[in-house]
Amino acid sequence: METLVEQLASVLDMAGSLRPVRSVADRDRIVADTCRWYCLGRTRPAFERLDVHVVYSVVIIIIITITVVDLHSAMESADTEAPVIVQDG
Repeated sequence: METLVEQLASVLDMAGSLRPVRSVADRDRIVADTCRWYCLGRTRPAFERLDVHVVYSVVIIIIITITVVDLHSAMESADTEAPVIVQDG
């Protein structure tokens, strides 16, 4: 069974932030880099899939809107261009 230090070293290695700590500033950079990787890097594929779904949804909404506007315009033009029937009296 891995010890806690080995588990942490494994996480730091995956994050690309496993390096010697010589100062408090080094430690702070390692913590910041690891947090950034964990929060942003690991969740990036999910955000990319979300972006694709949002784009698809926007495209579908645009297509529906254009279709509705075209139908509305066609109906209005059909009403205004209706033939006038004149009866002789």
